Amino acid sequence: EAFNVAAPACQQVEHARANHHGNPGGRTIYEWEWTVPQVPAGSQTVLRIRYNITTNEWNEMGAWENSTSVNTGINSTYNAEDNNPNPNDDRAEYPLWADYGLDEADGADEREYEFINNPQVDAFGEEFGDGRIKLQLAVNTAQFGRTFQDRTHYFFVSDPPAGDCEAQVIKLQTVRGKRGNIVQTYPATEYIFAPEQSFQRAGDCVHFAWTGSNTNPNNNDGQGKQGTDRSNMVVLRVDQYNKSSYSNFEWDMTYESNKIDIGSQGNVYPSYVKEPEGYLIPDEFLDELVTGAFGGMSEEIMMALATTRRFPHDFGNMEELDDAGTGFNMEPQKVTTQGCWNYLCTRNNNFSNRAQKGKLCVTEGDVGDVLVGSGGMAARLRLP
Repeated sequence: EAFNVAAPACQQVEHARANHHGNPGGRTIYEWEWTVPQVPAGSQTVLRIRYNITTNEWNEMGAWENSTSVNTGINSTYNAEDNNPNPNDDRAEYPLWADYGLDEADGADEREYEFINNPQVDAFGEEFGDGRIKLQLAVNTAQFGRTFQDRTHYFFVSDPPAGDCEAQVIKLQTVRGKRGNIVQTYPATEYIFAPEQSFQRAGDCVHFAWTGSNTNPNNNDGQGKQGTDRSNMVVLRVDQYNKSSYSNFEWDMTYESNKIDIGSQGNVYPSYVKEPEGYLIPDEFLDELVTGAFGGMSEEIMMALATTRRFPHDFGNMEELDDAGTGFNMEPQKVTTQGCWNYLCTRNNNFSNRAQKGKLCVTEGDVGDVLVGSGGMAARLRLP
């Protein structure tokens, strides 16, 4: 152990379809529960994450010790003989031909069952008319097993804030993705709340915090000033249409404490977070004034989540949050009222950016999603 810190964790991740970039299925993303080592408050901390990729072909060659191990099976003894090998001609010493019941002379030298770039494999092993039929494989030996990504993050470790949340569980509610449509953001994603469905136990605390940007590509689709990322959170309106004739989103309701969720996922307009100044809410829309949302938040907190303004001196253009800060970081807030609230970001809510929506629930017990299959199927567990 260097510097009294344990060795880095190394584990196998769940299987995901190619090019799905960490989304194994449904509403889940790859997650890892990290226990932060005991470090003094205010410490400047560096976290390094390395993603090693191994393709199925390489795995069949014995890249791993066994199907559940992260210890290697293949090592440097299988490297090509030359000190500076040409991957197009100098094959690795791994006996790939033997995996197909062939000897080296016939399998490698004659039929190219060998580990090189773009081998032209003679799959039939016989003459057809004037020659043999060879099939070229799109193999890049550098891609079969390597460090695919190596990311470093820098942050500070702080003590919990004094007050209601000092000794409580604190859960983060944030935003991932960026401005743009699905093509422009690739390999990242469009805006999405993270977690998209969040469950807190009554008495726990929520830390609302996210980052935006002023340097997104100016041609990326989106609302508000070109090149900017912004987000906010406002509870959705209640149903405004006949659910027997149009989409019924009650299937997506949680029915916490046997009550229907507040705000409908089928809507695209926000509710009122406070009584308007200068006019009255029409009687038929009084149910659209949602108070005490997100577990009993005050009107002041609801306004801050909706506008992301910094009172008392921030009075810029907030129609599309153009003059809001790029980041939002609210002191953790305690939740006490049980229920579920569906919400949206009012800015990122059009066809190009689809619908940036989420759900926040406060429950009596703990709730968690657990993967039950490599295809991404998840089960929701509720504990008293």
